[in-house]
Amino acid sequence: MPPSTTKTVSALSKNYFQADDLRIALQEESFSLNISRGETLILFGTDMPALSVLVDIISGFHPSLGETLTISGKDISSLPTGERRLSLVSNRENLFPHLSVCENVEFACLAQQQDKKSVPARANHLLSLLALDGVRTKYPRNLSDEEKLRTKLAQSLARSPDLLILDDILAGLSVATARRIEFLLTRLQKALALTILRTESRQESALRSGGYIAFFSGRRLLQVSSPADLYERPETATVATLFGGSNALVGQIIDDYDDVYTIHLACGGVVEACKPLSEKATASQVGDTCLVCVRPDRISPFFGKNSLQEESEHPPVRGILTEVLHLGVHVRMIIRCDNGIEIELHRPSVQAQRIPKLGTAVELAWPASHALAFPLEADLY
Repeated sequence: MPPSTTKTVSALSKNYFQADDLRIALQEESFSLNISRGETLILFGTDMPALSVLVDIISGFHPSLGETLTISGKDISSLPTGERRLSLVSNRENLFPHLSVCENVEFACLAQQQDKKSVPARANHLLSLLALDGVRTKYPRNLSDEEKLRTKLAQSLARSPDLLILDDILAGLSVATARRIEFLLTRLQKALALTILRTESRQESALRSGGYIAFFSGRRLLQVSSPADLYERPETATVATLFGGSNALVGQIIDDYDDVYTIHLACGGVVEACKPLSEKATASQVGDTCLVCVRPDRISPFFGKNSLQEESEHPPVRGILTEVLHLGVHVRMIIRCDNGIEIELHRPSVQAQRIPKLGTAVELAWPASHALAFPLEADLY
């Protein structure tokens, strides 16, 4: 097997925690993750079990695969789990059922060999910080899911970790509960200057974290960027489609002028799309087959009798309206082209009354700046 190459991604400057030569499995390409002190890095992707393995590797609960881990320049790679000053919170771990909330937190303090006389005061402070005063004497069997999670966070903070690792802790919680926990994490991070590495299965929660996001497809790290850049400057068609929700339309480049491609689509019509904006993205050439990625909210439908071709030298994308679904803030429409390809587009809900009946012919258009053309990816088509 040929040696794997290393993909190094610096998410943030002034690195506090740095992990080099990480891989989720030996046969996978290695990569690096960096986090600044007091910041959050979200791990989000299509395979949550793989991301759980990744945080287990970093925490020391999974055999090393050759990675190098440093905090403030100190190499912790060879240290046992208990000496790494990392704390992992996950739904895979349970509280001690025979101990009350307060006793669970006190035990975490004692496990860190803190002065026994200071333990009660330290535990009381954490219970207050996590809003657990009212349930301090309750046992885990009598706690709600939110109270159990708050207790786990108190236990974790009792260890005064240099890096707090949260493995999809919002999974299974109601939307309202998850948002309360998100608000709590934001408040704790500001108050305690926490550095957080967090896996997240909900894209909305990943976006609300406000931090950088490392996006994975399976076990491969594709891009580490701000949420805005993942949407507006995706480095691959996979990021554009899986993270940004873009339509991916196969076409052939027939012209290239001033960083704008003219593309003949397989579903019919000729459109324009920009070259990828990211410096790390691969550009194409005239004659190449490509994927035009355009988000549903960037497409404009035209239902009138006048054809767009009257205003352009190229034929537009044409199709039939086959589905309309009101989703609250927007209306989703599905347009089926002659070759069976379906294109999804979104319109503001205020326009719901002006959408014609199913079966209506429609022409689609978008500015070149609203679409990106990437090389054809075998795993997408």
